[in-house]
Amino acid sequence: MKAVFLDYATMGPDLNLEPLSRFFSAFKTFDETNDADIAERIRGAEFVFTNKFKMTLPLLGAAKELRRSCARNDESGADNLPGPLNDGAHSR
Repeated sequence: MKAVFLDYATMGPDLNLEPLSRFFSAFKTFDETNDADIAERIRGAEFVFTNKFKMTLPLLGAAKELRRSCARNDESGADNLPGPLNDGAHSR
């Protein structure tokens, strides 16, 4: 299974990704991702982790293999997933 973490550096230095690295056969982390690179980086991923990015319906819809995206709500309480998907996780 392929998974990506789009903005690992925003989580702080204490987040241990070792369990995720062992679980996913392909796990790629990016310290940061530009908005223009999101679609390319999530292409082919079954799981997407993010802290700060707004995952829009067009982005989610274009990620055909996506099974779950996990988005952390930031301190402001802003939702990073659109509409009915903003419960913190999205599944297909």
